[in-house]
Amino acid sequence: MILNNPLLAEILDQHYDAILFLDPANMVCVYHNQPARVLFNLDLKQEDRFSFKDLLSDSISEQRFITALNSKGRNDILLDRLPLKRFPDQSVICGIKGKRLTLEGHEWLFCTFRDVSERIRMEEREQAIQAQLIHANKMTSLGTMASGIAHEINNPNNYILSNAQMVADVWDDLATLLGDQPDFDPDTILGGLSFCEARTLIPKLLYGIIEGAGRINAIVSRMKQYSRPLQQENKDSISVNRVVQFAVSMLEREIKKRTEHFELKLEKDLPDIMGYEEQLEQVLINLIHNALQALPDTNAKVTVSTRRVNDIIEVSVSDEGEGIPESRRSRIFEPFYTTKQQNGGTGLGLYISYGIVTEHGGQMEVDSQPGRGTTMTMRFPAYKEDKE
Repeated sequence: MILNNPLLAEILDQHYDAILFLDPANMVCVYHNQPARVLFNLDLKQEDRFSFKDLLSDSISEQRFITALNSKGRNDILLDRLPLKRFPDQSVICGIKGKRLTLEGHEWLFCTFRDVSERIRMEEREQAIQAQLIHANKMTSLGTMASGIAHEINNPNNYILSNAQMVADVWDDLATLLGDQPDFDPDTILGGLSFCEARTLIPKLLYGIIEGAGRINAIVSRMKQYSRPLQQENKDSISVNRVVQFAVSMLEREIKKRTEHFELKLEKDLPDIMGYEEQLEQVLINLIHNALQALPDTNAKVTVSTRRVNDIIEVSVSDEGEGIPESRRSRIFEPFYTTKQQNGGTGLGLYISYGIVTEHGGQMEVDSQPGRGTTMTMRFPAYKEDKE
């Protein structure tokens, strides 16, 4: 056979693919070319024989190969992505083409093997890039929509704000004028309230309207910022620890309600980062609030921590909640994706937070184990002041 034909053996040694000649009756390899010995790291001489079953990585691979070999009505074997052993303790994923041949009155199985591991890695990388592009497109679309909504909200809100301020000024003058009248009865009823009561209450009501409209303006302004890149010249240096402490103070009541074990670990003397303090406060409030909502009871713990790793500032929010199943983990930053629709969730909190962190030059990662909890980590480049 081939072993008795040096010229043919030399030709097959020059082939690109690994080649094995197998006896289909007992799966013994009677010939292996040089690329096969390299691919599977076989420390064998050309005339040495071995069982092909030694290359099959597990029972599933063996079953796939035997099923293809014994398929009725087929003279060829074609297998893609079959895991095989690479001695001593590695593995390689191969594409296999096989054909039954009859030589010297005996049936043999001629098989070629090609390493497809790199092709699989490239396909996975391409899929990851495609997923990132889809995600980026969704973020752009939502940013455009947010800008339009913000514009529509701004017009009536500015009308409310300016009118409320005018009414407040008029009331101040009117209350002073009436109060200075010697014959004016302070018990006069105005809208169900005595003048004395109205003089105290109405300024508070008007102040609440003005303050509420101002908050709406601030929210609208932030929505507009989400739809366009941040400008470096408008950024300020920010103390991460101060941002965390503010977020915790805003949620103090919710924290006491949800858990008896809240821990704050702030590394001292952290460098500042560059960005917008209000936006990062919003991100921290959202992450801490999500962590609190994930807790099964008040005995579960939430930890918020900061630390420095070389020139990176890390902020982590960890909870001992139910965790996120792997099937949902890749979607949590998508717009409108939520598991809390019955509780009023919109699916925008993490999406917007992800956008803010990215626009600050940072990264946002999730590490979750179902039944054990979730950790959301943000990483920002430390601010280095230009000495010039």
